[in-house]
Amino acid sequence: SISIFELIPKSLVSITPPGDGAGSHGGVERIEIGRFTTYSNHMPAETMTMVNPSSSPPDTVTTPSSSLPSLASTPATQTTTTAAPSAPATAPPTAAAPSSSFPRTFYRRQLPSTCISFSSSEGRAVFASAMANGGTYSFFPLIEQLQTQPEPAYCGLTTLVIVLNALAVDPRRSWKGPWRWYEESMLNCCVDLEEVKKTGITFTTFAYLAKCQGLNVNAVYGSDSNIEQFRHVVRQTCTHATETTISTTNNNTQEQEQRPTSFLIVTYMRKVLGQTGTGHFSPIGAYDESSDHVLILDTARFKYGPHWVPLELVFEALLPLDPDTEKSRGYMVLGYNNGVAVDGLTNGTKGVSSLTELPQLPLSRLFGSQMSKNYLRREYKNYLRGLETIKRLDGGSGALTLSDVISFWTKDNTDYNHIWELVEPQLQPVCEKDIQMVESMRQLVKDLIRASGEHETSVPCDMLLTSRERAEEEAKALALKKKNKKKRGSCCKSKSTSLRRSCGSKEIIDAAANLDANANGASSATNMTSNTNNANNHHSGSSSSCGCALEISPAEVLYIIYLASLPLHARHSIVYKTEYKTNVVVEGEAERVHIEADDTTR
Repeated sequence: SISIFELIPKSLVSITPPGDGAGSHGGVERIEIGRFTTYSNHMPAETMTMVNPSSSPPDTVTTPSSSLPSLASTPATQTTTTAAPSAPATAPPTAAAPSSSFPRTFYRRQLPSTCISFSSSEGRAVFASAMANGGTYSFFPLIEQLQTQPEPAYCGLTTLVIVLNALAVDPRRSWKGPWRWYEESMLNCCVDLEEVKKTGITFTTFAYLAKCQGLNVNAVYGSDSNIEQFRHVVRQTCTHATETTISTTNNNTQEQEQRPTSFLIVTYMRKVLGQTGTGHFSPIGAYDESSDHVLILDTARFKYGPHWVPLELVFEALLPLDPDTEKSRGYMVLGYNNGVAVDGLTNGTKGVSSLTELPQLPLSRLFGSQMSKNYLRREYKNYLRGLETIKRLDGGSGALTLSDVISFWTKDNTDYNHIWELVEPQLQPVCEKDIQMVESMRQLVKDLIRASGEHETSVPCDMLLTSRERAEEEAKALALKKKNKKKRGSCCKSKSTSLRRSCGSKEIIDAAANLDANANGASSATNMTSNTNNANNHHSGSSSSCGCALEISPAEVLYIIYLASLPLHARHSIVYKTEYKTNVVVEGEAERVHIEADDTTR
């Protein structure tokens, strides 16, 4: 391989030494030959002088040790010469300007001396010691799910995906085909993934994302902890078996198996470990008490593989401030199925200030919205501010009405599918408790829509129907037409085509009552067909790709958005009211709508 260098005119060759700053590739040289670029770990240790025809004196660079000594003994007739070993460089090394034709690329990095490669002989010896001391309880579930982050700034998302899959959390949405499995693109409830690709996520955002997926989160800033508390948490998560299950082996014999229900992740400053880069997230896979080393399962495997690091050094890496939050990095214990109380976090160990008081985000059981739809939310907020100003100028109270919300999200009753640009239904629940909760919530919303006849007369009939209910209505109408060509009365006689018509209060109540008749308790939730609303298919993506998106009408969605747009006291007075009088007169009296719902549903 050396002969190719001897054949190339040295005036075309430049060598860029490794650097320590951002974007440099420590320990790997960049060799440019004309317009072609390659990288090598095999360069001579001596200082090499590269003769540049257009410059005087020649450029000098220093390269690390190599297994190619013949480069250092280049014949005198060539333009590359070897500097005397005893002659120190009188000027700082300079590198040739990189070629503008091709971007600079890298292939991995060498671990610094502070870290021990997991696959090295020393790393295997540390792992054997950890196994002997019982410090690998968390290793095997995590290593089964270890993956490389798909984006350079996705370390936080990939760390969370690894933990979610290791804890066997059902994402309740389709991954590929019929399979439900977590991947980074599903973690879009609290963050805009396009922004994450650029900047990553913070410690607090990671905690919110984990909570959104149903995990128990115990988070601690490094500045609020100390080395002994951190070591105690490492022992608890890496060496403490937290769940016993019965497994069947290949010979059909049953044996007890202990597996963790919580895992430890850290967010740390790479530079403290001697690595390149800044903040990073990764799971802790094991702990060797003999050497006091922890195993970092680095998610950036294109850069560093899994490696052992002294526990004290890891803790030091938790202390630097994150410039985005002006708080330190930290560590977090993520658990599932009520997890395990970890001493030093949930037991109130003195001196630990944790984030366990993070508010549980209001997880919607009916529908959700991606952060990438922020532009629609901004438009709606601007609409609300302008509307309030106009109403006050007209002498009104400025109070928001359901009509105002419907007007915006249907583009003045011209597009009933516009709301699906913002939201997408959740998947159907599977456990009986969740099925009952969804049914009771939908029933409450439908009762409130019926009661809205007290002050609203503008809920379009078609918006009260889900896709299944609309299909049933169309089938009934077609059957009646074929039999006797009977005409259906009221302004709702053509629900499949009258997409721009509003109903009076009596029709609102009748249509909502039909919804109640069609919803036969929990069984209706479990027997929903795979046919989703055409409007839902317009937006729902992965939620409907598996054919089990929750059936919910546009009117229900809009009423919930209406409630969410009200001040807290106004929302509370509506939701907790037990009886309403409508403007519909029945036998000489205003009809009353009695709403029964427990406080949890409300």
